[in-house]
Amino acid sequence: MKLQVMKGSTSVRLMVFVADSSSTTGAGLTGLSSSTSGLKWTYWRGDIGNSGGVAVTLAAGTRGTWGSGGIVEIDGTNMPGWYEIGVPNNALATGADSVGMHLMGATNMAPLPLEIQLTGFDPNNATSLGLANLDATISSRLSAASYTAADNAGIAAIKERTDRLPDSPAGVGAAMTIEDGAISDESFTLPTVGSGPATGLLGRMEQVWRYFFKKATLGGGVLRTYADDGTTVLTSQTVSDNGQTQTRGEAA
Repeated sequence: MKLQVMKGSTSVRLMVFVADSSSTTGAGLTGLSSSTSGLKWTYWRGDIGNSGGVAVTLAAGTRGTWGSGGIVEIDGTNMPGWYEIGVPNNALATGADSVGMHLMGATNMAPLPLEIQLTGFDPNNATSLGLANLDATISSRLSAASYTAADNAGIAAIKERTDRLPDSPAGVGAAMTIEDGAISDESFTLPTVGSGPATGLLGRMEQVWRYFFKKATLGGGVLRTYADDGTTVLTSQTVSDNGQTQTRGEAA
């Protein structure tokens, strides 16, 4: 039987199965106790060096309670061959990476070898494995103590715009090839032209168009252009004529 136990663990109880060597069906051996004739328990650790195994002093055990060297039958009727043993603390102390145990000697008892790997972590600790440098939240793995979720709405908005880019856009300084009908009235959103000279390109184009094709009046030395209602004045320019030259002032 091979097990894992954290180095330095104390009060460790193990369940073991002792086979009946006289059985041809693999039955368990019942009736063992600390006072059974010939029964002995020995262990050896990797840090013992050039020494033999250490004999464990057997003691009467109580189910569910640890006692060094304790041995108690769990249920001879329903679990024949199963025993609970109390592992001596010295056998699991730090200093070695493994410990081997051997129980043997009772009549009709098949020898029971146990190999325990002494680990630097606690395999029964589901939170941090008993490791001091591994906290429950693993906060040291992040550059900040909290995590800010991605701006999915912003990402979607950027994707919507980039999806409209052509597969092969013109390079820097290169001419673009425009298909027939690519530019139409629907291609631009014309600005609402207010009073006074426009500042943007489309607004200026709109005012030039109005100058030639919408209502305009010249009277009293003032040239005026109008909105679609024919009443609202958009721009006005002073006009003078000395008989040789007509001069128009800047629009206002």
